Amino acid sequence: MSFNPVKISILAVFLFGVMYYGHASAQTAPTFWVSWKASSYAPLNFRGKILPTENTPVEISFEIMENGKPADLSNNTVFWFAKDNLLAQGKNKKTVSFKNMAHIGEALNVEIRVIQYKGAVVTKTVTIPVVNPGVVINSPYNRSSLAEKTLRLTALPYYFNADSLADLKFNWDINGEAPPGEVDEPYKLTVNIPAGAPALSSVGVSVNVRNIKHIAEQTTGKTTYITR
Repeated sequence: MSFNPVKISILAVFLFGVMYYGHASAQTAPTFWVSWKASSYAPLNFRGKILPTENTPVEISFEIMENGKPADLSNNTVFWFAKDNLLAQGKNKKTVSFKNMAHIGEALNVEIRVIQYKGAVVTKTVTIPVVNPGVVINSPYNRSSLAEKTLRLTALPYYFNADSLADLKFNWDINGEAPPGEVDEPYKLTVNIPAGAPALSSVGVSVNVRNIKHIAEQTTGKTTYITR
């Protein structure tokens, strides 16, 4: 019985291709859809992702997508890890809530580990930046050529580990002097420019915001006006 070496070579290449394709398909990483939110304070009209600071509550959820639909993980144990700590585990555990334990300037890396998904352990790491709180002074005036004699300013804090403005203390400063803010709304300030103030006078305004419940959280916003 004779063998055709050309046919054997073609068959070998075909079988190798089938085996390689099957192996590669089995090793294809699943598609994770992940979402997260931080319970930091932000103004109602804040546009953008609300980021956590230290100790901010965070919630993360995920799905593994199969053919455009969430996969059934009812028989799969899911482990959640962050900074070498086990956050949670359980069958079909797709959501976890915890307090951020990373420091300002660090990245909080959260690992999702799904056991025995199609015979393998699959993982996904989510990176969440941890930031310092901030504040801006809302000012609808021309800073470089101020014509108004009365300024009404509003401090807009964000990313504080706070539930509301009532958890924050506001300290205003005008050219080195500490004026009182509004009694009922201390995040607001009225500034009266003295009559007869010479042109090109500088009016420096700043506000320091401190978290009453977490005294280490504080930040300062500044702005300067030049009169006409």
